[in-house]
Amino acid sequence: MNLKTSMYGLLYEEAKKYKNNRAMYFKGNSISYEDFMNRVDRLAAYLEDIGVTKDDCVSVCMPNIPQTIYAIYAVNRIGAKLSIIHPLTPCAQLKGYLEHCDSKYLMILDISYKHFKELTKSYQVIVASIVDDLPFIKGVAYGLTIKKERKEVKNANVLMFNKMNEYEPSKNEYSKEYQASSVYLHSSGTTGKPKTIELSNYAVNAVAHQSFYIMQTNTFEGTSMLTILPMFHGFGLTLNAHNVFIGGGTCSIMPKFNIKEVRSLLNKNLINYIVGVPSLFEALLKDKKFVNNPNIKNIIQTFVGGDFAHPTLQDRFNTLLKKHGSNARLLEGYGLTETVTVNCVNRASDERKGSVGKPLLGYKMKIVDLETKKELGPNQDGEIIVTCDAIMNGYLKDEETTNQVLKKDENGVLWVYTGDLGYMDEDGYLYLKSRLKRVIKVSGVPVFPSEVEKVVSSLKEIDKACAVSMKDEEKGFMIKLYVTTKSDVVNKDELTDKIYKLCKEKLIRYALPKKIIYLDEMPLTPFNKIDYRSLEAREDD
Repeated sequence: MNLKTSMYGLLYEEAKKYKNNRAMYFKGNSISYEDFMNRVDRLAAYLEDIGVTKDDCVSVCMPNIPQTIYAIYAVNRIGAKLSIIHPLTPCAQLKGYLEHCDSKYLMILDISYKHFKELTKSYQVIVASIVDDLPFIKGVAYGLTIKKERKEVKNANVLMFNKMNEYEPSKNEYSKEYQASSVYLHSSGTTGKPKTIELSNYAVNAVAHQSFYIMQTNTFEGTSMLTILPMFHGFGLTLNAHNVFIGGGTCSIMPKFNIKEVRSLLNKNLINYIVGVPSLFEALLKDKKFVNNPNIKNIIQTFVGGDFAHPTLQDRFNTLLKKHGSNARLLEGYGLTETVTVNCVNRASDERKGSVGKPLLGYKMKIVDLETKKELGPNQDGEIIVTCDAIMNGYLKDEETTNQVLKKDENGVLWVYTGDLGYMDEDGYLYLKSRLKRVIKVSGVPVFPSEVEKVVSSLKEIDKACAVSMKDEEKGFMIKLYVTTKSDVVNKDELTDKIYKLCKEKLIRYALPKKIIYLDEMPLTPFNKIDYRSLEAREDD
């Protein structure tokens, strides 16, 4: 494969081999590779006609549906930059992303329009509908449930996504640029502050190509992957979609976890690979009908990442796979968005219990002292650093933080300082100890405590706020919020309601506190900062 091209370019060359194969399956609708590429090219022609050029940025704020996939490749075909955003992002935060990325165009779903309609005043909004890619009967039925939303969109000052069907496929030469920034992903950054990460086409292609090594296969042709990881995350984009398409497989697309739909896909032999966060596998293990499904034997391989997994998760899931006659293993890896996603993995043929595996092909990892940054020996705790060919181009409009994270050594080799603590054993297996940065993964979605604290502290009644993680059986972790007030004369029930209301308006739903605890005073470190670690360790609340 020629990885030194655009994402679209790589897909275009590989899809030729599989044009009659099924590329996507979505709620009963099968889409062939030929049809897939035709739709991408029609959408590209439509976008070109409304003025999108290689100098623009297009933001896509939609869940996992076929239109999201078309949009990713159509924008990439043109050579424009693509900003992929969580569809549940509050309007104010979305506007901030649009401004930061200098985005003129925004793609959203019709059911989201009511939340984002004020943005139509400043941006060209393109509205898609799940209805357009559903089988006829399902489409009619679902359309009736969102009749009000569709009517509001019809009368709005927006463009409709399905207008692409009026265009012939674009005949313009597709972009082959592979080094410049092409994808913007929004992450915590290794410093724990929200950042926009710039990725090149080559970085995305290179990681997608690594999936063949991870899964120990030469092709995905004739197999299907459960595509539930979101495209706004490097994990989902490269190891749950792009890799499948360049390997000739089928993406069984799921916008939101639905155990009944998972069981249905399994029964149709449309799940041979599962890639997900720990909470996904925990949810599967809790469903009696899933764990007793004999079609588990058709699962070829599974992979977990994106968050800390419970120490027993692999054993429990591997036992289930073995029980039904599958030779698959639940593989665990480690990575970060600054290198797109995964850096190392325990492969089925080469794993060590308790570790997150060895570096991928062509990757190098070191452990360095937290203060001196000198390389440490085996079994010594320090900061994990990595070098590879999938390093980000930098943090958008933040040269200072980029230079803190990306550093060249005395030989001119560029390393990513991950902000994560761990050690490597004598055989090169990596063991992850903890995150040095402040970021909490809720169902695999990064939540930044600083954002929660900033929102809550804007209330006049609040003196100090500190958001920490708390264990949750379903989601792995949730947010626990500690606050102190400026006055003792406060109706705490009313204030609690006020906090929840504000958080719902300003924050993504994963960041909503599960519990709010009032303190007389915050614990402080010797440097007079809130001691969030001591709050995180409290168990008496």
